[in-house]
Amino acid sequence: YVETLLGRRRYFPLLQKPPNQMLKNREEREAINAPIQGTAADIMKIAMIRIPPALEEKRLSGRMLLQVHDELVLECPRQEMDATLAIVRQVMENACPLTIPLTTEARWGVNWEEVQVVVEVMVEPAIFNRNGAAAGGGGWVATVVTRAIMSLAAGAAEAGKMERVPV
Repeated sequence: YVETLLGRRRYFPLLQKPPNQMLKNREEREAINAPIQGTAADIMKIAMIRIPPALEEKRLSGRMLLQVHDELVLECPRQEMDATLAIVRQVMENACPLTIPLTTEARWGVNWEEVQVVVEVMVEPAIFNRNGAAAGGGGWVATVVTRAIMSLAAGAAEAGKMERVPV
């Protein structure tokens, strides 16, 4: 078996007695990949558990819509977008203390096709309804991407430098 940094195990029984070389090779590749990808999944799960209470604590109405691989898609009113993104970023970047920094990239838009990377100065979309939501939809969609985290984590783990920070 192999373990993620958080201790979740994945077993590979076919490595002991593989029925053929092709299955053995696949199991070896998966065993090499599992600690990194599994740790990424563990971190995402922790963040997904912590985000709703963090938003509620600040009385924000943003909500998670879905997870897509290494992204969380949230919906919130435009007037709450900056605060929502700040909280989501803080939760995700601090989900698991590691010896390397976890960083996120936030994007926003009125629909999936128009999502843009968030920069310091927010660009206003052209049309809002009277409730502050983007016209034609149920609010703003913000997606917080952890792709940078996983590329950093993969490089650090390969170099043997990534480990949990004792808390």
